[in-house]
Amino acid sequence: MNRRNLAICCVFCVLLPTVNCLRVAPPLTAVRSAPPAVAIVPDAAIRAEEAGEWEKALAIYDTELESDPSRSDLWLRMADIHSRLGNLDAAIATLEKAAATGGGSELYFKLAQAHSLANQAEAAFRAVDKAVAREPRNPEYLRARAQLANWTGRPRLAADSYRRLHLIAPADDDALLNLARAEAWSGNLDDAIRHYRRYLAGHASEKSIWLECVNAQSWRGNFAAARSLLERYRDMFGADESFDRVLVDLLARADLPREARAHNRQALQAGPDNYQALFSEVIALKNDNRPRAALAMIPRLEELRPGARENRELERFVITPLRPDVRLAPYGYYADSDDLHSSASSLEAGFNLNRELRLRAGFEFGAVEAATGSPFVAGDGRNRVTWQRPWIGGTFILAPAVTLGVTASWQRISGLDDQLLGSVFARVRPADRWRFILSLKRDVLNVSPLSLSLGIRRDCARLGVAWEPGWRGVVEAEAASEHYGDGNRRWEASLAPRWKLLRLAAFNLDIGLRGWWFGYERDLHNGYWDPELFRSYMALAYGYWKISDNDGISIVAGLGAVGDDTDDRMRFGSNLDIEGTLGIYRDLMLKVHAALYHNLRQASGAFRAMGLSFQIVYRF
Repeated sequence: MNRRNLAICCVFCVLLPTVNCLRVAPPLTAVRSAPPAVAIVPDAAIRAEEAGEWEKALAIYDTELESDPSRSDLWLRMADIHSRLGNLDAAIATLEKAAATGGGSELYFKLAQAHSLANQAEAAFRAVDKAVAREPRNPEYLRARAQLANWTGRPRLAADSYRRLHLIAPADDDALLNLARAEAWSGNLDDAIRHYRRYLAGHASEKSIWLECVNAQSWRGNFAAARSLLERYRDMFGADESFDRVLVDLLARADLPREARAHNRQALQAGPDNYQALFSEVIALKNDNRPRAALAMIPRLEELRPGARENRELERFVITPLRPDVRLAPYGYYADSDDLHSSASSLEAGFNLNRELRLRAGFEFGAVEAATGSPFVAGDGRNRVTWQRPWIGGTFILAPAVTLGVTASWQRISGLDDQLLGSVFARVRPADRWRFILSLKRDVLNVSPLSLSLGIRRDCARLGVAWEPGWRGVVEAEAASEHYGDGNRRWEASLAPRWKLLRLAAFNLDIGLRGWWFGYERDLHNGYWDPELFRSYMALAYGYWKISDNDGISIVAGLGAVGDDTDDRMRFGSNLDIEGTLGIYRDLMLKVHAALYHNLRQASGAFRAMGLSFQIVYRF
């Protein structure tokens, strides 16, 4: 699940109590009416009110309003009387009649109060919004509008109200705090954190506000900053129950599930109906590769908070990878400076037999083409060779720390006999900060018409390792050994440390380095580039633009130097990969990928290349 989405949902847990304050607002009579200076309230009505003769006073006002329905002061007095008598429906009807005559801001504010006391939240918000439109700098109206916006699920309008309040009274710390909370609720986490910091500068002793700021940092994915703030809280106030609760949530969201569950165990044992502890546990279980256990806990969350939006968001986060889907990649294209062109299309489907076993099957086909007269054309002179590959496979969660996968396929290449190919892999996560993936794969070398027409089988063993030494660092490494059917051998190694530099509400940025090396035993000229040694040293930037909870664009850009054994000097190299995803959690998802490479050797030995592909995913 998109963390930002979970973050905005969870804020309901913190702020929900504040949105009902209008339901216990003071009586309508507590707001003074301000009749026009020329208006005169009948003495008989005033005496009737003083004597508690409410029906008589109402009759007098009715008579007066028949002759002059624009007397908003009398409408307000009638509404006050109905409110005193506990007849909210009559008070509301009176105020609505007054509004129809063109009433002012105070009338709409009282109408909002009446609707609020009658639990008519939508009508209350509409009324107070009209009051603010007529008197946009009235602090009382703005506070009421913010509270009703929260109550009716309009977080952006709540933030707008508190933003206006803060501009009117910049020294009002309560307005500043409420603005921070409203910005967090509406998803403006960068602004929320800025306001929290300003508030804490003058209120460092308020424990709960420190934790709200920690949560806001966690929700925008800045786990290192959240951890630093939480440690400061512990130094100031100790590791109390609130510290433990926020720590568990932080660890779960930061994808440290085992550590999170270890800290959460005591809270779950002490309070099996602890909503926040259960919520964090579900996130941790999902990230710990335990989908069955995670889904089993969601009904209990719904029992504790029926209809809560955060429950639906959490279920979506857990269930999306388990849903049956169909994936169509109608066209993928590649071209490089060696005049090699390839295209491919695919269709596949997947479904879960149970929570641990997922089956997939698909069909791929494509072609690779070289320019006439190129050294990459097939031995029989063909400059275009086609291929098809049906396949079946599956993944199985053997244990939370181990996932196994297998694929079997039949490769058909024009002019050759079919070949049985396949792959197996194991993903292993022995600890939160360590991941390994070991794969064994047999395929056909699909680089050029020549390599494809020769049907060169490739057997590859690959080991990948990812390690997170702290809250900001990531180190990835790979090693591979390949044996080719034409007698050649290839080795490969890479090392790529990176640093999580920036985590904002709408943008993430990592920076890093990558060293990449590979080489072949022999130079056979069989349609693929087989240098004795290739090396690449690049500085990389990894960006992700979070357009929304469901949409985003990732960008990986690299600059550096590349070289091989045929040339002592290194050449400038660069690469740019862009992938856009629309509908991360929706039924329909679209992925578009584009890549550009300059002076970065390709499988054919080309210095420049480009690729473009897109995929449509439909989930049932």
